Amino acid sequence: MALVRLDGQYGDAAVITQLIEAGVALVTRGRGYQILKHPQLQSVLAHPPTTCVTRVTSTEVVELFDGGWLQLGEGLPQARVIVARHRAPEPGTLVTVGKLIDEWVYELFITTLGADGFLVDPRDAQRDDNKETRRSLMVF
Repeated sequence: MALVRLDGQYGDAAVITQLIEAGVALVTRGRGYQILKHPQLQSVLAHPPTTCVTRVTSTEVVELFDGGWLQLGEGLPQARVIVARHRAPEPGTLVTVGKLIDEWVYELFITTLGADGFLVDPRDAQRDDNKETRRSLMVF
């Protein structure tokens, strides 16, 4: 089985749906932050994270939550949702990746793989800070 990792502007439900319906295994950053309001994700986020990682180039801790399998929208297929969050930067600092909500910055990752599909050597997460959160998800 091949795994497609999509970056950039591919994380909306329409593109993800087309790929799922074509039978493609994928992992991508999500763009539809309204899914954070879903009761299942709210419940998951109210509990301790599934795991935490510290960025290699800083002391910033990123919390990772396995949101489980959710329908991406009405009439759309299910996918596994993983939420990463870290503390918001100082007021006035621009957040360029993720969604700032209160004191947290949230990032969404969508995949068609179960937890057993993420088998990557944790040392791979040490290559560069910009991709660290995505690589850390593979460890979890």
